[in-house]
Amino acid sequence: MFKKGFLALFLVLLSVAALVSPALAVDVPGFPVCPSSSGTLISSYDSGIHGIVGDMSEHSGSDQVFQINADQLQQCFCSIQGQGIQTNWWKVSELTEQQLQTLQNLGWYFVPNGALWGLQDSPYVAQNSSFSCGGSGGGGGGGGNAPVCDSAVPGSTHLNSVSWSGAGQVNLSWTTTDRADHYSISYGLSSGKYQFGVPDTGNVTSYTVGGLDPNQNYCFVVTPVNFCQPGPVSNEICTQGGQVLGISTVGNVLGLAYTGTSLLTFGLLIAGIALVISGTLLYRRASR
Repeated sequence: MFKKGFLALFLVLLSVAALVSPALAVDVPGFPVCPSSSGTLISSYDSGIHGIVGDMSEHSGSDQVFQINADQLQQCFCSIQGQGIQTNWWKVSELTEQQLQTLQNLGWYFVPNGALWGLQDSPYVAQNSSFSCGGSGGGGGGGGNAPVCDSAVPGSTHLNSVSWSGAGQVNLSWTTTDRADHYSISYGLSSGKYQFGVPDTGNVTSYTVGGLDPNQNYCFVVTPVNFCQPGPVSNEICTQGGQVLGISTVGNVLGLAYTGTSLLTFGLLIAGIALVISGTLLYRRASR
């Protein structure tokens, strides 16, 4: 009797596993290995600042992007030091949440909107790996040495404010600095993890980032850039569901009110507690 029950339970678990496994399985397509590619070259830069998904730092060097098919792209970046980073981009509009989590556990980054990276307005996953540039500095084409950036390092900048300005839009404002001819914005869904970015805002001290989800959290930093040479990364300011954390800005701010001081707030709190205690004592006396 025990053996029959155990066998029945085993068959049930096996059936459940057979139903669940296909839903969680992810058939990851293959990608060519940089610097070679079987795709069509759609973008090529011999030098400059380039973004790498999942990496908040600025990368100076050459960059090429190949279109493998309608859903796959291959990015081949070679730094000025000759170090290569390959990024495989895969459009994944039909994957389930569980499948996306499986991919993230395997080292893939989820990009909700590819338009922020110059791709189609669709969700993507991307994965980085290293390769040897072979001294070409071009990620897959042409000879010669890797490009060298000899521009002066710009000074530091300070991110002053981040404020929601409308549906899916956030305004950023920062201080200007010397030797910077443009600025780049990096941002992501949690502190210190910046999956998205604006590589070149121009030589300005404010910028509006669009295409955001008002119910999502975002963390922003700004980097000054002098041609191909990035400067120090600014302080970080985060938003939370349409509100802003960190430095106070005009609008919805979490924490203490941005008008007044902590001493005034503490004094009002003590006064309020005293009034509550006094009212309680008077009520007890009146009840006797």
